[in-house]
Amino acid sequence: MNKRFGLLSLVLVLAACSNTTNPSPSTALPEAHQATPNQWRQLPLMKQSAAQQLLVLPQELSRTIEQELSNSPDLEADLARFAIAQANYETAQAQRWPELDFKMDGGENQFLDEGNKKSRHSYSAQFRVSWEADVWGKLSDLEKASEADMDAVLMDYQSAQQVAVSQLLLSYFDMSQANRLIELTLHNQRSQQRRVAMTESRLDAGLLSSHDLRLAKNSLYTIEATLVQHRLNFHRAKQRFNVLLGRHSEADLNLALEAFELPPLELTISPSTVLQQRPDLVASESRVMSAFYRKSNADKGNLPDITVNAGLRATSQNFSDLFDWQYWLGSVTAGLVQPILDGGAIKANKSLNTARQSLALAQYKMALLNSWQEIERGIYSEAELRSKHQALEQAYQQIFAAEQRLSRQYEAGLANSFELLTLQVRRINTETELTRAYYEILANRTLLVLALGERFPVQLNAPWEKKVNAS
Repeated sequence: MNKRFGLLSLVLVLAACSNTTNPSPSTALPEAHQATPNQWRQLPLMKQSAAQQLLVLPQELSRTIEQELSNSPDLEADLARFAIAQANYETAQAQRWPELDFKMDGGENQFLDEGNKKSRHSYSAQFRVSWEADVWGKLSDLEKASEADMDAVLMDYQSAQQVAVSQLLLSYFDMSQANRLIELTLHNQRSQQRRVAMTESRLDAGLLSSHDLRLAKNSLYTIEATLVQHRLNFHRAKQRFNVLLGRHSEADLNLALEAFELPPLELTISPSTVLQQRPDLVASESRVMSAFYRKSNADKGNLPDITVNAGLRATSQNFSDLFDWQYWLGSVTAGLVQPILDGGAIKANKSLNTARQSLALAQYKMALLNSWQEIERGIYSEAELRSKHQALEQAYQQIFAAEQRLSRQYEAGLANSFELLTLQVRRINTETELTRAYYEILANRTLLVLALGERFPVQLNAPWEKKVNAS
């Protein structure tokens, strides 16, 4: 009895000496939220989700993304990472359960009997149960850390989905913009070809000089060069779009490149909502949780490991005796292993996990700051880009009306080619900038949806079922 009491006392003393306090994630995470604003720049109250208000996509585009995005190599890699994290979690979870194994062997041994060499057969079978008592919560810490890692990788996959959709939309916008500019440039090319023909006829009639013809042809060749650049931009955007979908870069698009609706921005969203729904922030928070649990496990490195072993064993010279329970003998043992000298490995492990904990928390803080910056930039850019687009609309209306009036005067011989060319160049530049400003708004709204952690208006189904068993 005294021996048992002495052993128990020793264990309690070791536990008291080895246990170190580790800050809880519930106290560390709020400190990281100190840079979180109370509210964003206020805009009209939204009645639907942010993604539905910010973007309205053509149905054909949405279907293409839904059906083919899973072919993306990047997403396949992230899915494999999730499978690895899930297996690690299941492994850590299994370590808390007893381990049962069965062993059977047989052999022949030689021995001397009064100088004569003889042989003897022997057979044995054994059931063994081994279990580590998680008195200090070491295994529990590892299980919780592995579960947090799995949750983080799961969020990584969802974040990768969101990023992939945003990149696809940006590439699609580039294609649509280039396609629109090609249409405008072709229209300008046809108009300029008519003017060159008209200038040549008037030159033959002696009404104009060769200088006017050279100016007209210069404008035509410039338009043709611009057309080539727009086609090149379209081809590059098409290749990016196909590769993002996991297709050959020259695959047929089978998309109509429809015009986009640009609904008014109606958005009010709180930072707390972003913290809950933006997957990369949730992933970063899960990694902080994992680091805290691993630090807690490392702090318990000096505590003893307590194991319980039980077994049933049978040994006989006859194989058939193994099936007779009279030959089976039981045993139960308990063991305690207390680290004493380890060359500083436990101390180094504590330092390692302390550093990893600090790194995870610093990365989480940086992720928060970057997120707030992305949201504020997107909201500010929305207002400025809309003002820019409205100003360019007014500018285009004015320059278009001026060009139409001067074209009539030129055809009547009341204006020279230089004046008309100047207005034409200004009108083309304004029309091009107006088109680009429109797609700038679409691109900014795409990035704003991504920054807010909102879902894009496409239905993406996760190709797995999260398997978390009760511990």
